[in-house]
Amino acid sequence: MIQEHYRDAMPWLQESLEVFERLNARLSVATVWSELAVCHMGLGEDEQALQLFQNAAQRDIEAGAIHNYQVVLANIGNVHLHRRDYLTAISYYRQAVTFAREIGDPLSIKK
Repeated sequence: MIQEHYRDAMPWLQESLEVFERLNARLSVATVWSELAVCHMGLGEDEQALQLFQNAAQRDIEAGAIHNYQVVLANIGNVHLHRRDYLTAISYYRQAVTFAREIGDPLSIKK
């Protein structure tokens, strides 16, 4: 995905999702949702991306996976930034950086 091969990555991610769902590996499912959302964003499919990010955020916060949660919040901000909804994007970025500070994640704080 780093090389922007979003469409190529999606079948692999979908297959992983099916495996994790069968195993009831809830956090792994949330991680794959986030990765699929990145693919949808890369393909300009904002609605699908936003829905997947929101699902992942809900799952992460329920599990107390704050590191994952703050990353997803920042990515939701990216969806809104792409839509030119700057105030909403900033709101999500602020939430993400607040959590990043709480958990002491200097890389996420810098981003």
